[in-house]
Amino acid sequence: MTGRSKPRRPGGRCWRSAATCVGSITQRGPFTVIDATGTMAGLAGSGQYTFNAMYATARVAGHCSKIPTAHVETIDGTAKVKA
Repeated sequence: MTGRSKPRRPGGRCWRSAATCVGSITQRGPFTVIDATGTMAGLAGSGQYTFNAMYATARVAGHCSKIPTAHVETIDGTAKVKA
């Protein structure tokens, strides 16, 4: 499906290990399906999404920097839609 979704009222958590400079972000929340195009045009609905990210930062002078050196992200979602 092409188009956009609009997250609403997200909630989640974030952490980073001072020993490894590796961190993660997890967020879950509701979203609304808007602006579907092509064969999906006219669909409307809503659902739940889960966002997960892991990142690493460099160690500078014995501390973790604030600039990510690598990251990976995934977004999974489930929606009920109707035409």
